[in-house]
Amino acid sequence: MKKIILAATLSALSLAAGYAQAATETQTFSQGMGLTDWNNDFSVNQFNSSLGTLNDVTFSFSGTSNITAALTNNGTSTASNVRFSGISLVDVNVGSAYSSEIDASLSNLKVNNIASGATVSTGLKTTTAATDNQTLNTDLSSWIGTGSIAGNMVTTTGFSLAGANTSNLTADISNYSGAQLTVTYNYTAVSPASVSAVPEADSYGMMLGGLGLLGFMVRRKKTA
Repeated sequence: MKKIILAATLSALSLAAGYAQAATETQTFSQGMGLTDWNNDFSVNQFNSSLGTLNDVTFSFSGTSNITAALTNNGTSTASNVRFSGISLVDVNVGSAYSSEIDASLSNLKVNNIASGATVSTGLKTTTAATDNQTLNTDLSSWIGTGSIAGNMVTTTGFSLAGANTSNLTADISNYSGAQLTVTYNYTAVSPASVSAVPEADSYGMMLGGLGLLGFMVRRKKTA
């Protein structure tokens, strides 16, 4: 019986004090598929400390590239064993704390022979770059406030040809790239119960009731 009464009292004290819980706040910045080279600025809102205590900041960055190339042989000899390679680099920077570069590469696409005066297309090739994930859990002061942190996403592209008699090949290239960055604040939020310094009336009732019963049991033991 004493254990039950004590547990009820401790439960009431816990309710009065409130509790903390894990929470997240996410911001996402996207660049839709567009012809390279694009260069876009954005800003990340700082973490508002009134929400709780910031524990870390996580970043998730990914990119995709679509490439089509039409190769024309302007020479008099057949170009053979033609290999076409392309790469799209997508970079992101957020303040001085986060920087990443990922690539969506097309390596050694085989086009075979291209006769003099002929045009051969590589077809549409789509490559998804590996996602870069990073977590920042030190020096978080610059991420806390009511302002914003500047960011930038930019893409560049490059291509090459290999094979026999390829010096007179020209390439009509269409390259589209896109990217997405997600910034997540992981923090410890304080529940609404702990925002108020004054416990609710029912919490007071539980506290007083539990303490009263505990006192009654103690007096009963002394008089026994």
